[in-house]
Amino acid sequence: RRAYEEYMVSVHAAKDVYETAVAEGMAEGIKQGMAKGIAEGRAEGRTEEKMAIARNMKSKGLPISDISEMTGLSIAEIEKL
Repeated sequence: RRAYEEYMVSVHAAKDVYETAVAEGMAEGIKQGMAKGIAEGRAEGRTEEKMAIARNMKSKGLPISDISEMTGLSIAEIEKL
């Protein structure tokens, strides 16, 4: 009976270790996913801002080559605006 009780304690300890590892892995994955999502969102926001600025410059009659140079957008992207 004593051996069985020791076995059950070791089974529960192993289960706790496993569950802790899974929880920590999930937390790290979520953290990395959120960081990636935030970075992608910021990059998308910067692109949208550049497009809005380029659209405004184009409406003011600035040359497309100058707009491209100032915003970093391609001439093709600016022509589509």
